[in-house]
Amino acid sequence: MLAIATIPAVLLWFGMLFVPESPRWLASRGRFEDAARTLSRRRDEEVVDAEFAEIKRRVTADAHEPRAGWRDLGTPWVRRIVTFGFGLAALTQLTGVNSIMYFAPTILLDTGLGTQAALTATISNGVVAVLAVSTGMWLLGRYGRRPMLLTGQVGVTVSLVLIAFCFLALPESTVRSYLVLASMLTFLLFMQGCIATVFWLMLSEIFPLRLRGFAMGTAVFGTWMANFVVTLVFPPLIDAIGGATFLIFAAINAATIAYYVRTVPETRGRSMEAIEGHFRRQYAT
Repeated sequence: MLAIATIPAVLLWFGMLFVPESPRWLASRGRFEDAARTLSRRRDEEVVDAEFAEIKRRVTADAHEPRAGWRDLGTPWVRRIVTFGFGLAALTQLTGVNSIMYFAPTILLDTGLGTQAALTATISNGVVAVLAVSTGMWLLGRYGRRPMLLTGQVGVTVSLVLIAFCFLALPESTVRSYLVLASMLTFLLFMQGCIATVFWLMLSEIFPLRLRGFAMGTAVFGTWMANFVVTLVFPPLIDAIGGATFLIFAAINAATIAYYVRTVPETRGRSMEAIEGHFRRQYAT
């Protein structure tokens, strides 16, 4: 079993050998020719020169700047972009996704499904998650980040309401169990296909090079802290109020939709420098 478990790690390591360094990282190390070559593989020819010139200008300007840290939060636009990244990371976990992923057998047992059936049905969660991520990766090349994120939020909110309805309004039966399972799978379809794929990609797109290490670390900290909170409170909540727990998550997600409508920029087709300029202009003071 241990040998089987190492296969994905080995495949990941092997695959990473073929991933090129980013043009901005190469430029920050003074490898401008390599940066231009890498950029030309990822961009249309007519925009390569302009973007490379902007990358070179930004890297040169940042060359003598100190490493980013907490003191940079005193700058309004930096504070805003770091706060946005932290909020995006935390709210992605507060969808309740890990309550579904970690506690699926417990949820299905509470609907009246037998132990063996609940464990078997849980396998479908993983299958749907993999298929949804694959679909989401395909969609990212065709649709904007913002509409995908908002579509995902609406989908998970409706799915959570349906789960709560099944618990609170339907009598215990096999039909109720499978309706809950169907709602859980719908939740994962929107979560993994839209929100999760956009979330990780957007984090890589919004942070300027000088801030990237600090800001990404802050965002990932937000991810795991929110994950910890959800994992900690879900079992006692489901024991105390049952299916109404999912209405709490639905309310959080409804509030998240309103927050995203106000704050999420569209990043598809825009360079990191253009996105940085957006935050600089919008939150200069």
